[in-house]
Amino acid sequence: MGSDELNREGAELGKRGDVKHALEKFEDALQADPGHPTLLANRGAAKLELGDLEGAREDLDRALQLDPADPAALNNRAMVAAKMGRFREAVAFYDRAVALKPERYLVYRAGAKAQMGDYAGAMSDLDRAEKLTPDRYDTHYQRAVVHRLMEHLPAARKSLDRALALWADSAEAWASRGEINSCLGEEKSALAAYDRAIALDPRN
Repeated sequence: MGSDELNREGAELGKRGDVKHALEKFEDALQADPGHPTLLANRGAAKLELGDLEGAREDLDRALQLDPADPAALNNRAMVAAKMGRFREAVAFYDRAVALKPERYLVYRAGAKAQMGDYAGAMSDLDRAEKLTPDRYDTHYQRAVVHRLMEHLPAARKSLDRALALWADSAEAWASRGEINSCLGEEKSALAAYDRAIALDPRN
């Protein structure tokens, strides 16, 4: 079986949530084609999802040396940096991804900026993102997260309401809605929001 077919099988397994076996397919594909940047990027993405941050970093760095303009690899490399707590490094990788696809990656850069305390920069990115894709759930949810970090609770709830209007079955948004309601002293509505989150995803 050739590397292209193995890569396709790995990608399909990853979409179905079987990341462990997806990684095995990417490993096999790289045996046949060890210098292929897409295969390295895909293996790095699988390692990231499985929590192997060092392995993911190595694969993604190699992939980006071969193809510096792969926005998905840049995004995943930024995620690795963020999970390591290196938010400035994450923003630097997001900068490169945003230059290629601002409509997709501005939201994620905003999240990294917020984590390093640059709330003004995060909100600026979210304003740009909303102009490009006004009906994107992620933009409004991330705005709620930033407002929450700033302790602007009514504004956070308003952004969550907009996010839920776009995706009513988002467990994370309902859980966040419960937290905000509780902080505002609205325990009955907080419990209702938490119940909805648990019904949608019992892991919440």
